[in-house]
Amino acid sequence: MFMPFIISLLCLFVHSLDAEEQETKIDRPNYQGVEQILVLSKDYVIVVTENIPKVLKELDRLTDGKYSESSQAFRESVERGNEDWESYKEQRSLLKENLAMARMNAGEQLLNARDYYWVYSQSDKEYTEPKHPSQVSRYLVSLGAAKHKDFHHIHYAHYSYLRLPESMKNGHHYSIKLGDGKTVHFLYDEMRTVSRAIKVNQVGYMPSQKRKYAYLGAYVQELGHIDFSRVKEFHVVDEESGEIVYTGPVQLRSKRHSIVSKRSDPNKARWNTGEDVYEMDLGPLKHEGSVFITVPGVGRSWTFRHSEDIYGEVFYTAARALYHQRCGIEVGEPYTRWPRKKCHTDPVYESETLPFWRNVDAPKDYREFDVIAASIDTTRSTKDATGGWHDAADWDRNIAHYLCVFDLMYLYEMHPNKFTDGQLFIPESGNGIPDILDEAEYGLSVWTKSMNKLGGVSGIVETWTHPSIDDPKVKYAYSQRTRWSSLTYAAAAAQFALLIRPFNEDKYEQYKALAFKAYEFGSKIENSLGKTLLHARENRGRGKTYTIPWEEKEEDLRPFLTHAHLRLFMLTKNTKYLDLAVEDSRNAPRPYEWPFNMRDFSPWLYYSFLLISKEDLHSFVQMNWAKKYEQTARELAKWSIEQPYRQSWPKNRDFWMEWGATFMTNQSRALLLASEASENHEYFNIATLNADFILGANPMGMSWVTGLGSVYPIEIQHDISNSDGIADPVPGIGIYGITGGMYSDLKKLVWTTKTVSGEEIQFMNPANQNIPVWRTWSCHPKVNVPQNEFTIHETISSLIFTSGMLMPEDWMPSEELKNRQPKDEKKLHGYWYMP
Repeated sequence: MFMPFIISLLCLFVHSLDAEEQETKIDRPNYQGVEQILVLSKDYVIVVTENIPKVLKELDRLTDGKYSESSQAFRESVERGNEDWESYKEQRSLLKENLAMARMNAGEQLLNARDYYWVYSQSDKEYTEPKHPSQVSRYLVSLGAAKHKDFHHIHYAHYSYLRLPESMKNGHHYSIKLGDGKTVHFLYDEMRTVSRAIKVNQVGYMPSQKRKYAYLGAYVQELGHIDFSRVKEFHVVDEESGEIVYTGPVQLRSKRHSIVSKRSDPNKARWNTGEDVYEMDLGPLKHEGSVFITVPGVGRSWTFRHSEDIYGEVFYTAARALYHQRCGIEVGEPYTRWPRKKCHTDPVYESETLPFWRNVDAPKDYREFDVIAASIDTTRSTKDATGGWHDAADWDRNIAHYLCVFDLMYLYEMHPNKFTDGQLFIPESGNGIPDILDEAEYGLSVWTKSMNKLGGVSGIVETWTHPSIDDPKVKYAYSQRTRWSSLTYAAAAAQFALLIRPFNEDKYEQYKALAFKAYEFGSKIENSLGKTLLHARENRGRGKTYTIPWEEKEEDLRPFLTHAHLRLFMLTKNTKYLDLAVEDSRNAPRPYEWPFNMRDFSPWLYYSFLLISKEDLHSFVQMNWAKKYEQTARELAKWSIEQPYRQSWPKNRDFWMEWGATFMTNQSRALLLASEASENHEYFNIATLNADFILGANPMGMSWVTGLGSVYPIEIQHDISNSDGIADPVPGIGIYGITGGMYSDLKKLVWTTKTVSGEEIQFMNPANQNIPVWRTWSCHPKVNVPQNEFTIHETISSLIFTSGMLMPEDWMPSEELKNRQPKDEKKLHGYWYMP
């Protein structure tokens, strides 16, 4: 029975494969029950399956149908608008009591057995008789939010790592059948089969790039790592012609090693990547165009471009993420195929909350929602408070977003010939002003509208909870006008006035006046809050009232005064402002130094010292500041050299990785600023390596930016992407990514499950639960916020700045890029990411 079954399926498979070959040069397997196959090499594959529907059937059988009855009753009550919480509680109780047994009965643990899998081939004589794999390991992967009604909130899949008993042969077809009948048919062809063990910058590399590498390595859970020591060379192939355009050596870069940090238990040390990492130096590659890497015995990489203009696409995609995140407008055609309705149609009121930022720190346990709920004043309002950008699933705007405003403006100021009107295909395109300045002004406009009669400027728009985009029950409020938020605005407005003058004299005069008005407020000590009490109410306004004492300190304003004085000097050439800037900066904390970090606008507070002509400023002052920027860059460069996958992170640090700390274009910004300040091009080179890391040249082979590359996150914490009915998320969003840990619900509900008696059943080998540090990412848009969220300032802004610095002059988007469509769900390879 088995062999006729094999032959008939293979005949169907070969026929369908021929049709696919006409469409694409990358093989697309034939799936019959199996969700995905991820090829690692000629000896290792990963078979991906899910069995949640079977678990649900078992839950119903174990409860005599009560589970589905209670689930349906609750669903129907929700549809009626009268939730039946008793039915909900019954369903949850039945799930908790029976889940472990249902999963065992559904056969999840059978996936650990070698004899559950058969590998066979019609063309490879070694497999004409089906064989079992020689080794098996299984890893449970979180794919995102629940896809099945009536189950818990995690959609998970089984990744079965199979070590094959015989090496696959190049150009041959294979099939793998599981004990439950699920089957996959695929081609192993080193010119057509993508190996997830090959890691590249999936957007591409620049021919002029001095340092450019692809990597080879694979971690196979409890089976260890794949030994690629016998692989000696790689080839770069032109995608169109199929010709080999470069051949180079595959060289060992780093043996796998553990991270031993000051916070680690030496007895529980984790692997860095879990791999022996090999490098493929693309430095000598001259051929330009769309190419891929092929490695004998391994497979091929995703296609990438080798061209000087690759970062134009990155810049365009990331900068347009700002358009998608704009507050106060409807987003849609002709500018994008990812629509979003208008937000914030009501007035913005006033509150007592403060726009705390880095060195102006909030009191311990400060609860902003409590303060806004208690102090919102609806007798004072601003009718039109549109402008600025939103973060992931939030509809607020805050002072931290000035980083993006400054990134855009300094980027233009440093390299004006790179940016022009019509470059970003936004509503303002065609007005004669470079689009990058239009977007900067949009970021500024929410604060412009907040300015009071004295020149005070707010730094927050927020409400007392996390609402939906158009929740009519909530009201938003500005924060108090403070000296530091006003000085920040003054610096930004002065800079914008200077940059906009060649294009619009009226705007120049407008923003010059606004800059001085905000400066007048921010520079006067009588506008200090001094010692103050903030009124709050517990439980977001539903509990007891309380007060919060806080004091504004004069020394905390020095960085803001420095920046404002620098920009006013550059606007007016009045040397009194430059003298004040030098004086203010004497005891100010340097860029990135605590309490500052890589994800704030601290580098821009002082960088204008380096943009002022030598005739206006003593060279000693400039040299002193250049050294401070270079000091940070030297450290970042050193870290990059030490890491297996080149990136600027300490080799033995597995902590402080949260909230965008490992989004490496933040480090690229620091390196690029030092490169400009010191003319040391090596910092520029290291910055490109960090960009490579973000765009796919990393242990997981993941581009951490939606819409860029072949494998990028699909289910992220982004309110619009989660609700627009489009599987492909809004492009250009960089997520937090690696944080050093895995989320709790995945461990408690998927990796293990408790029985009704409290016994903990392991559904994944505990050896696979000690995840290598640079693989600690899993997908879930709601309960795994620290890894799947993003903010304008912590991820997107640095990507815009880095790509803008790296792209060539006179770049313009193609019509194809401007008319980009969401990808078909079958082509969203990031859904099946490598753990």
